[in-house]
Amino acid sequence: MRTTCSIGVTRFSNKVKDVRITRTNQVWVSDITYYRLGSRFCYITLIMDMHSKYIVGHQVSRSLRTEETTIAALQHGLQLHKPASGLILHSDADGQYYCKEFLKKTQEAGIINSMTEDVAENNHAERLNGTIKNQYLSYYMPTSFSELQRQLKKAVKNYNHTRPH
Repeated sequence: MRTTCSIGVTRFSNKVKDVRITRTNQVWVSDITYYRLGSRFCYITLIMDMHSKYIVGHQVSRSLRTEETTIAALQHGLQLHKPASGLILHSDADGQYYCKEFLKKTQEAGIINSMTEDVAENNHAERLNGTIKNQYLSYYMPTSFSELQRQLKKAVKNYNHTRPH
């Protein structure tokens, strides 16, 4: 199941390629992944701080609409962590990361947008997706959307506070 379609996308340059990460809230990485509930798909957006390896924002949605995915996860992260202006948010070229509404939110927060040129340049976010889906959610086995929401919160809490980083 693909969540990225970047045909004709105006990309941001990769601003983390040669950055030495030395502090929290310097670089956040993000990606959207799918989660199958029966015959339907739900979508999970995760944002992770590259220095601490903590998940700073997350969201479960029934659609890939920007308001329900990246904006919601970003707002969650901004409310909890209040990063200073200059934070780099690195992602792949999902449309949710370059749509006008999302860019307005990042601009208001003083966030610098960064994008991959190929999937290997977002390997930390991709690995996080796999960990949350395959080591946590597949173990919890949620069967409804509300249960998936609860279990994602539990997975994030366990990932952030029980798993050594």
